Amino acid sequence: MHRDGKWYLYATCDVPEAELTEPAGFLGVDLGIVNIATTDDGRRNSGRYLNRQRHQARHLRARLQAKRTKSAKRLLRKRSRISFFNGQASRLDRDRAAGGDGR
Repeated sequence: MHRDGKWYLYATCDVPEAELTEPAGFLGVDLGIVNIATTDDGRRNSGRYLNRQRHQARHLRARLQAKRTKSAKRLLRKRSRISFFNGQASRLDRDRAAGGDGR
């Protein structure tokens, strides 16, 4: 296909469906403030570490916003709230899977 002076190729392929498997078990998690996550087997993950990370991120964000420079704005975009908390959640999951304390 030719559009706006550029050539594009459209290709399709058939991919077989993946087999459905039955889960080996389920994990129930209760989310809270003091204990950020409590699993159904009684394991508790304290919110202290996560709250400290949130406080540090809030403090850094305030300092960068006060600077109002181009580099500060770039760092603010880089450390956006979504990417920060997604990283925290993935580390909590990884620690849980590895048998760590999850803080």
